[in-house]
Amino acid sequence: MDFNCDFYDDPDLQLVKFLSADKSPLNYGGYTDRTLDRLYTEQNRSTDARHRLVLVRQFERRLLSDRVWQIYILWWKRILPHSTRLHGYKISPSHYLEDLQDVWISE
Repeated sequence: MDFNCDFYDDPDLQLVKFLSADKSPLNYGGYTDRTLDRLYTEQNRSTDARHRLVLVRQFERRLLSDRVWQIYILWWKRILPHSTRLHGYKISPSHYLEDLQDVWISE
């Protein structure tokens, strides 16, 4: 089992750990998949955002459905429980992009 959580939501960073083991030291499964390598390179070089998204979805489909080399822990919804004493907090789109300068706790 493995997980993937990075500081920047871009396919180049998010998908690099799923390249073949000889191309990425972050591949802890030790597998080789030249189709994933090719899709990664194609999406990386694409300047068309729509085409890049198509390639990323193909990559994801192969990784998570067609060739399940590892089981990945995924989460789809962000859940942030907090106290009613917390004020000024606004949820961000990422765990790593929090702006806490206006957050305060009442007594």
